[in-house]
Amino acid sequence: MSSPDTRPTAPQSTPLTPAPFLGDENALKRAFDLEFNAAIADARSKLGDATSLAPRVVETAFVNVWQQRASLTAQEQFKSVLMTEIHHGAARALSRRHAAGRFGSGASGSVSRDEQTMTGTHAASADADPEAAWSRITRTIHGEGHTAEAHRAAASATRHDAAAHMKEVAKRPSWVVPVIIGVVALVLALWGVRALSNAGEDDAVASATTAPNIQPIASSSGQIGSVKLGDGSQMKLGPETKVFIPDQFPTKMRAIRIEGTASFEVAPNQTQPFRVVANHTHFIATGTKFAVSSYPADSSAKVLVQDG
Repeated sequence: MSSPDTRPTAPQSTPLTPAPFLGDENALKRAFDLEFNAAIADARSKLGDATSLAPRVVETAFVNVWQQRASLTAQEQFKSVLMTEIHHGAARALSRRHAAGRFGSGASGSVSRDEQTMTGTHAASADADPEAAWSRITRTIHGEGHTAEAHRAAASATRHDAAAHMKEVAKRPSWVVPVIIGVVALVLALWGVRALSNAGEDDAVASATTAPNIQPIASSSGQIGSVKLGDGSQMKLGPETKVFIPDQFPTKMRAIRIEGTASFEVAPNQTQPFRVVANHTHFIATGTKFAVSSYPADSSAKVLVQDG
């Protein structure tokens, strides 16, 4: 009968999962402070004469890196991914800029003016502001935007301010008070009816244009296409663009949603206004030429009115 083996055995080692380099937003802020200036310089070197787009490219790159944070375990890996995102972002920005120029008047000198107009809430200055850039990055990370809930909250705050003002006015012992109360009440009632109507219409359009069964019209990178819509309006698609047209178009509503860049020559003399939804923003026209730009990584939608 053999005796049991009592010799000590070596402990079994188990591989440890590397800690992520960007464990939280504080880590992202430290990395942003260290790399922002170098990232801006890198973006400018790739953008040529479109250096005003560098802050936007860099901000988008940091947001994209944050979305990949689970796979980043070291600073060098972080810097490599950031440089790759800047490279791709600069290429996309130049492609969109070229498309926007073609959607405009066609004159080479008009591109910079169009670019500044379509930039919207984003600063188009070549001087990069780290604080403003970080603020936009955090807003994008947290998903803040112009939602229906935000509009309703603003309306609620407005009604609250009006009520407080009426309370103050009521303290004045004057015969004018009843008249003021009646006028303000009428204005608030009319404003409320209109706001509710607009909010209901906006919600209906948003629901219709985001229906999961819509098959989008899409263009690939570097591709530009033209489409005649059901109401007679002409649409030109920029590269990397998706257009979502609901089944109700154009009989029940003249509304579409885009992700990318597109220009429109709206058919006039229609009973319903023409509406483009982009990044939770509604652009409404009755008959005009305009272009809208809103890619998924953008923090806001931009519009360039070409005529009308």
